[in-house]
Amino acid sequence: MIDANIWRARFPGLQTPWARFDNPAGTQVVDSAINAMRQFLESGNWANSSGYFAASRECDSLLQSARIKLARLLGGGEDEIVIGPSTTANIFMLTRALSHDWCEGDEIVCTELDMDSNVSPWLHAARQRGVRVRTAAVDAATGTLDAARVEELINERTKWVAVTAASNAIGAAPDIERIIRCAKAHSARVLVDAVAYVPHRRVDVGSLGCDVLVTSPYKWYGPHSGVMWVTRDLLETLRAVQLRAAHGLSRLEYGTAQFEIVAGIAAAVDFMEEVGYERIRAIEDGLTSRLLDGLATIDGARVHGPVDGMQSRTSTVGFTVSGYQSSSVAEYLAGCNVAVWSGDFHAIELVKAMNLESVGGFVRAGISVYNTVEEVDQLIRAIDDWTRHRAV
Repeated sequence: MIDANIWRARFPGLQTPWARFDNPAGTQVVDSAINAMRQFLESGNWANSSGYFAASRECDSLLQSARIKLARLLGGGEDEIVIGPSTTANIFMLTRALSHDWCEGDEIVCTELDMDSNVSPWLHAARQRGVRVRTAAVDAATGTLDAARVEELINERTKWVAVTAASNAIGAAPDIERIIRCAKAHSARVLVDAVAYVPHRRVDVGSLGCDVLVTSPYKWYGPHSGVMWVTRDLLETLRAVQLRAAHGLSRLEYGTAQFEIVAGIAAAVDFMEEVGYERIRAIEDGLTSRLLDGLATIDGARVHGPVDGMQSRTSTVGFTVSGYQSSSVAEYLAGCNVAVWSGDFHAIELVKAMNLESVGGFVRAGISVYNTVEEVDQLIRAIDDWTRHRAV
């Protein structure tokens, strides 16, 4: 296991007594991204794009540079990168545009594993067009999604398949390559929600064969924002709802670019490349295995999602403690300076399918590149103390 302490000094937000496992909702921001945003704001280049003066040219250059870096991170082309305020906003905007070409009898396939940001936008757009949305079920006992459950819903009427690369609640990672192959065999398009995947695993949209992939830089050490890769042929035919003067990628980007945010995104990509996915995975997988093993020894603690290794999961761990509300567990951990989340995390269908509404969903702990062995052990000890104290 690689020692993550080497990266901790790069995160000003970690200079507190807290053990931060709240990472699935947003990681701490790396120093270089903070500096890049500040430097842009102080540079005098605060302007807008497409002008003839120097500051405007710098805005154009910054935006182009960020697109190039994001394309390299995701494996696509720089002219296929859309930068928006959030993934939820990006998908709502996209589905609104896509729905102009839908008609009664068409079908959309979603899944119970997905966060609602990759479900509700499809439901709203489908309702307006009289299109049917079919939902692939997870295994209620494990929370995993068998690709066959998705495949059986795909047919010649399917227009789009919307599927997550990894659960934002429990880390389960379905076989999206198999799902994409099936969709393409039926001439359906695919949107992959990789928000909970890109922080932990490398993606290559070229080899995946999907049509759209979304990710959120604030999940991988950058500022709050959303990035969407859209295949070039779809961009050329998409009937986006936009201002009359919008053209090219700006058809999918509402309003003026947030250039200071773009600067932070570009720096966050640099950091991801500096660390590298091999080291990211080595750090996170080792710590996640330690957390899973530790939770398995605690009476009443139950991990939801894959527990048989790291091949079919990421480092996001969802668990419950028998007899207790998940919010009570999270509140106790907060008293121990351990930051976790509790709830459904907008994975509404997953919590329903696993019958966890009565306990308030999951307790969620996420491992990132800056977490340490000591922090994982602190979390395990706190849960163990909780169960022992309550059992007395």
